[in-house]
Amino acid sequence: MMNPIQDICSDIKGPFVTVDPGLGGTGWAYFLEKSQPPAKFGVLRETKGLWQARAKKISDQFGGLIAAFDRCPVLIEWPGFWGGSMKSFTSMERGDLFKLCYLIGSLAAVCPRTPYLISPLVWKGQLSKEAVKRRIVRSLGDAYKDVPEHATDAIGMGLILGGLI
Repeated sequence: MMNPIQDICSDIKGPFVTVDPGLGGTGWAYFLEKSQPPAKFGVLRETKGLWQARAKKISDQFGGLIAAFDRCPVLIEWPGFWGGSMKSFTSMERGDLFKLCYLIGSLAAVCPRTPYLISPLVWKGQLSKEAVKRRIVRSLGDAYKDVPEHATDAIGMGLILGGLI
């Protein structure tokens, strides 16, 4: 059975980048092919300044990073919202959802082509980051046991796109 992300991104053939955005850390992974583990991955961070300045600095870092990857497609995780979730309600109250959308817009603005915006419900359903990490380690081995937290979903999204987990 094909995961919905595989259908949505069926035109991606070569290298691509996946992104798990966040002001606390924006995880990314670069894949040379769908059928391979990531060639590179990491986390972009900025801890100083107001959230708008942090978003700008993270998107500037991402712009430099993506320039090195020669116009490849970018998949950015779009925020999932669960109506009955206390986490979603609390995030809405604090304005976190707005801030995340602002960051995603900033990241999209530095992409050389229009990015794919992928809902977490599309690629991982209700799986937690911990469950995604366990699947990554089961598929790729213990070398991925210490992947930084914010890079986990970026790697997981790419692996699911390739049918590897």
